[in-house]
Amino acid sequence: IEPDEFFAFMRGQLADRFVRTAPEVTAAVDRLDRERDPDGRFRVTELCCAEDTWRETVQVPMAQAGVVLLDLREYKESHVGTRYEIYQLMNVVSVDRVIVLLGSAEDTDAISTELYQGWAAMVESSPNRRLVHPELQLCRMRSGSAAEVKRLFLPIHAHAMNASAAPPAAAP
Repeated sequence: IEPDEFFAFMRGQLADRFVRTAPEVTAAVDRLDRERDPDGRFRVTELCCAEDTWRETVQVPMAQAGVVLLDLREYKESHVGTRYEIYQLMNVVSVDRVIVLLGSAEDTDAISTELYQGWAAMVESSPNRRLVHPELQLCRMRSGSAAEVKRLFLPIHAHAMNASAAPPAAAP
């Protein structure tokens, strides 16, 4: 728990931070801070969701992101929420904008199976249906060394720069 969350809890205002209804999803995403800080970085913004709104909420920033980092470190087949997110990524985000982060000890067979099943279940309207040579970019973090972190952030930066340079896509 972070300090601001602790103080909100102590003031009895923690519930105010949760997205609970469909109209709140749109409002919460619209309120996300998209401006760069003076040092050029973007702030991390959390969206706290109720059990019945997180699935809808996660799709909105996915569709708007220039790049999506799918963190599958410590992934297990029992992580049904992550499985849902994988399936939604296949439906909402072109895989050329996705970077899959793996750690040193994951069950890569289980992860590959999940990704292939998500691909097979993709809806007809997915942007991935139009890709000629779809390929997920994988990045493995074994030690968290500076070199590994740089190897992770170089493609993220390249994706983000390409997204900011590209004109907005027309609605399907």
